Amino acid sequence: MDRIVLLLGLLFFGVILAGFVVRGSSPLVDPLATLKPSFQGQSGVGEAFVPQERWEETLTRVVQEVLGPCPLEEPRAALWEQRACLVRAVFQEVRLDPQQGLQNGDRITVHLLYDASAAKDAGFRILDAQRQWVVRGLAPSLP
Repeated sequence: MDRIVLLLGLLFFGVILAGFVVRGSSPLVDPLATLKPSFQGQSGVGEAFVPQERWEETLTRVVQEVLGPCPLEEPRAALWEQRACLVRAVFQEVRLDPQQGLQNGDRITVHLLYDASAAKDAGFRILDAQRQWVVRGLAPSLP
């Protein structure tokens, strides 16, 4: 009887420990590492924006960092797709500050708005929610 109680206690402790280990090993992802804004217009009146295709590439990279490659066989592929939707749903918006009236050499900040609780539920953490970039490539202003 004592052995059974001891074994059950060890099993219970192992389950709790495994829960902490799994929770603590959530991947840390950095969506802003490659989410570089684009700039257009003339220096002094330039604008910053994030092209939709660059945002989609960033989300795809994050999904692959969190989940790994999509399995080819069903039903694992369908489950992967469901989890990928959960990962993508974490991200709400990207804001640029400032976005207009820019000139070459200005600094802008990219702010990533996301649901931290949903990220935790999806099994990952965000490294940085903002990053600065230097404005470059605007046409010279007219005299």
